[in-house]
Amino acid sequence: MLNSLILMFSQHGKNRKVSNVFKVIWVLYAIAASFFNFNLVFSLVNISVFLLVTGVIHCISKIYPKINASLSVLSILIYSLFVDIACYYALPSWANGQPLVQYIVNGFLFNYKYVILNATVLVAAILSSKILQKHKIKNFKVGKVLQ
Repeated sequence: MLNSLILMFSQHGKNRKVSNVFKVIWVLYAIAASFFNFNLVFSLVNISVFLLVTGVIHCISKIYPKINASLSVLSILIYSLFVDIACYYALPSWANGQPLVQYIVNGFLFNYKYVILNATVLVAAILSSKILQKHKIKNFKVGKVLQ
């Protein structure tokens, strides 16, 4: 769950500084997680896929800027697609003999609940930002962080 939220905010490109802070947090989170699973191959795949997802979402957002919020919410599924493909070939024992398509579908089924969580959190963050902007509580400009 935490991974999904960090990934979403790292891909949400409305405020580049905030996005970059979340990218650093995600990499640190991935490094910390790699110490617990003791699998160097997965750690390298994990960070490589994160960089790939970041690049793909950045490129698509440059072409279609209005789609960035949707892509950031769906980033967990995009990440899941890429990490499942990479792990299927780099760590074949994890697939347990499943075909690639089934392995990817199982990854999507596991991660779909995080899309709902991401959408809910992003909507709540944007709405609270707009409310704070509208009321301008003592010139406190929190709204610029997410917009």
